[in-house]
Amino acid sequence: SNHAMFSSYSYWLIAELVGISEQLDGEKHAVRICPDFDNDLDFINGSLLTKYGLVKVSWEKQDETINLEIITPLDLEVDINLKDYDAKSEEKKENLANNQTRYTYIIHQ
Repeated sequence: SNHAMFSSYSYWLIAELVGISEQLDGEKHAVRICPDFDNDLDFINGSLLTKYGLVKVSWEKQDETINLEIITPLDLEVDINLKDYDAKSEEKKENLANNQTRYTYIIHQ
């Protein structure tokens, strides 16, 4: 029999630490991005293959800033929640040539 021994850890890493979760709400094609910056880690890289395509999240702490990059399929609705860091961030959104969208944030701690 097939036993997914570490599946709960994988879910926690992607959904809680990296912060990617699919929003399964009828016909809505959406993901929620809510990374956890409040930890002792210096960086995170993770991805989730959703039914709409691959979603990637990476961030790195440098001095007094956090550099966050999110890459999603082009037509995917994305709910980005930076919690208490939202007001301290600079956002840039760009469409890439390969039918993807890149969101970049510089977050001041």
